[in-house]
Amino acid sequence: MKAVGSALFSWNTALLVGVTAMTAYGPKIIEMIRGTDTLAEAKKRATERQKEYDQIQDSANSSAAKQITTVNSLLYTLQKETSTREQQQGALKKLQDIYPSYFKNLDLDDVKNGKIANTIKTSLSPPYWQQQKQGR
Repeated sequence: MKAVGSALFSWNTALLVGVTAMTAYGPKIIEMIRGTDTLAEAKKRATERQKEYDQIQDSANSSAAKQITTVNSLLYTLQKETSTREQQQGALKKLQDIYPSYFKNLDLDDVKNGKIANTIKTSLSPPYWQQQKQGR
């Protein structure tokens, strides 16, 4: 019994099993190893793309923040009671230059009667503001 056990678990048997496995499953094993290399490469590319996306997102957020600050400052100048008419006209002109499609037909009287506030709420506000207004 001891001889049978040692014959089954000898180096020759292990070598024979290894060669048989490599012959039968060799291409699949090689493909699996290459697949992990491809997976690592894909993960690296995905990480690089994510970094690029994050940079673009940060840039867009920074740009949006600057625009929001500029618009808020100009609107403050327009609506402030102590602003001179020239300051208000200058602020309105800058708003018209920045967003001509929204403010091109507005004048200082529209600021006084609230039309500019309505334009801002309907045109420059986030979509959820408009949805809330429509009762969604």
